[in-house]
Amino acid sequence: MAENVLGSLFQDIADAIRSKTGGTDKMAPNDFPDEILSITVGGGGGGSAEGCVTVTFMNSDTVLFTRPVYVGDDCPDPVEQGRIETPAKESTVDTVYTHNGWTAADGAIASSAVLKNITEDKTVYAAYSKSVRKYTVTYYDEDGTTVLYTEQVAYGNTPSYAPTKDGAAFAGWTPTLSPVTGDVSYTASWITALDGGTCGDTAYWTLSPQYELTIYGTGAVTSKPWQTNYKTKIVSVVIEEGITSISTTMAFYGDSAITNVTLPSTLTEIGGDAFQNTSKITAVHIPSMNMWWNLRLVSVSSSPLVMGGAAAFINNVGVTGELVIPDDVTEIRDYQFVGWKKITSITFPERVTSIGNSAFYRSGLTSVVIPDTITNLGIQVFRQTYSLRSIQFGRGITAIPSGVCDGCSYLSSVVLPDNITSISGSSFGSCTALKNFTIPNSVTKIGYAAFSSSGLTSATFEDTDGWTVTQKVGGTAVVQLSATDLADPATAATYLKSTYHYYEWTKA
Repeated sequence: MAENVLGSLFQDIADAIRSKTGGTDKMAPNDFPDEILSITVGGGGGGSAEGCVTVTFMNSDTVLFTRPVYVGDDCPDPVEQGRIETPAKESTVDTVYTHNGWTAADGAIASSAVLKNITEDKTVYAAYSKSVRKYTVTYYDEDGTTVLYTEQVAYGNTPSYAPTKDGAAFAGWTPTLSPVTGDVSYTASWITALDGGTCGDTAYWTLSPQYELTIYGTGAVTSKPWQTNYKTKIVSVVIEEGITSISTTMAFYGDSAITNVTLPSTLTEIGGDAFQNTSKITAVHIPSMNMWWNLRLVSVSSSPLVMGGAAAFINNVGVTGELVIPDDVTEIRDYQFVGWKKITSITFPERVTSIGNSAFYRSGLTSVVIPDTITNLGIQVFRQTYSLRSIQFGRGITAIPSGVCDGCSYLSSVVLPDNITSISGSSFGSCTALKNFTIPNSVTKIGYAAFSSSGLTSATFEDTDGWTVTQKVGGTAVVQLSATDLADPATAATYLKSTYHYYEWTKA
């Protein structure tokens, strides 16, 4: 190692001054100017004073600075002393790096101890903290040149700015707001509005002069201000992508002029009775299913929608003709098509295995064939569907549910598979057009009032032996029916619809 003559001389002078004045400060080699530190015997550079070690400062694989330090001393930070520029690390698309000290290993976190008590030659590396990179989002008015607002938005976040303008309603951005991945700009669209405002923290509504209601923004709709003045005037409802819930109940209840409803794929909740009694609706559109559809179907490919209270579209939809269910639907939930009086027929896809309670209560169906793939049938599914003329149950159903066709006064044809084991109470009560019925050999139980007040004139039991009736009203009497009684279809029909209609029937 070359000897730093001038550095040693200055050190001797400093020590002599201290001995005369009683000073205790020690001038370490790293406190001398760089010009002095670099002077060595023979004109060479880079040597250290005697009794020193060298600290090398690196930024990844680049040397930034070297300096000698007395053995056992702390090493000053050359950035803090202004000897070198603050190290930098190039940002990525989503991350900003900020120098925050030094570390013993490249890529490790900063440590203040790394420059303390230096006892040997040492290499330290620039350390960095990380933060999410922000980008400039610029919002232009519809002319494309007037800046409405500028903000910094973190990478991956979706901007949410919604402007206002006198005499107009904000209609959205071009392109649609999306997660930020770089500097971006958006251009506003406006429509002349009859009325509008907020209907949630980040949800908004506007009503056109043609009484077309548009709900837009993000998150939940928590109020229904349009109900105050326009309850019976709104002709269509469009809920745009980004709205996740209509949490207020009866949001469009009784808006009798509505004919069309468009719902977004982002919607996951709708309040109870939202569209109840809006009797002119002819179409409900959900883009994610690419068809006109009701909300509560459960699909393989999308999460089920959560409904509050009664079904959102009870007694309202005017969809006419055949109801075609998408192939990916697996379940029809409770109250699905209550009051859909204009649907006359339905075809169930193979994936549907369940139909919920009262799903087609008071619908307009005239004929139903339940396929073998349906294994779960709720109670009162077709109750008071007055238009229903015929129904055929598939082999997936082994027990006819309670009240399944109760009150279907025009029902005249019922076909049961040969694996049915029970016919529950009120299943075919008040089916006044039902004249003939066959009880399969597999049936061992007939519930209370299963055929009460029906029109039965002929009931054929494939097995007439072993039947007992147990009274349910006014006592517990047990009556053993004879095979001879049940062998006569007319007598058996009388027993089922009147004589023993308030009894439970069981077969041994």
